[in-house]
Amino acid sequence: MTKQPNREKRQLMEGLDRFHCHYTEVQLERLLAYKDLLIKWNRVHNLVSTSDQHRMITRHILDSLNLYPHLQQYFDDTVFDTVLDFGTGAGLPGLPLAVMLPNIQFTLLDGSQKKIAFLHQCRMELGIRNIKPLCERIEIHQTNYPAIISRAVRPCRILIQQVSGRLQPHGAIFAMLGGAPAPEELKWLDAHADTFCLEESICGNAGETHYILLARIAKQRSAKQQAVKDSRQAEQQ
Repeated sequence: MTKQPNREKRQLMEGLDRFHCHYTEVQLERLLAYKDLLIKWNRVHNLVSTSDQHRMITRHILDSLNLYPHLQQYFDDTVFDTVLDFGTGAGLPGLPLAVMLPNIQFTLLDGSQKKIAFLHQCRMELGIRNIKPLCERIEIHQTNYPAIISRAVRPCRILIQQVSGRLQPHGAIFAMLGGAPAPEELKWLDAHADTFCLEESICGNAGETHYILLARIAKQRSAKQQAVKDSRQAEQQ
């Protein structure tokens, strides 16, 4: 008789089904093994909040995978093979996404050596070869990317200002926000992003509304182009 999946595995499968995500047994086991390794390291290194230990699947793994359909669509529409996860911490959202999108390379960038050490351990122990953990500050990081992702690092205006210099021309930023941006942030986005949109999370933290920001930023905008955009915005007010 086939053994029934345990509660966490069933919870993970149900969440992946909501994203219309095709997955294998190997991918499921890797995500669950990542959860176990994160709990183990968290006892000593405090990688995530200790209060999250009993809801790692929903609060961290499935919440991170909210970006899966967005990256999958972007991957279908745009030829690229590398994504930067800025401020990855314990590998969120980049590592779960790397498991589910094995054809995309993920650079996991963070300034904490202990967190990057954990990610190297994940790469080795779980066999996730399409991640590159890197302990480095964004200010000195030299590589440019067609897509950058980040999860609840800071207000979206500050985030975009920090990472936009690492975008390739017409690249996209996928930011997971804890809440809706303030009106002044939306006004700033309207002035500085080529295009942007907000979507509510599909699943993740029960009872909490999260948002995903997709912003496309021109690599460089001339002073004249920016003046025209600012003028149009002023006329609409």
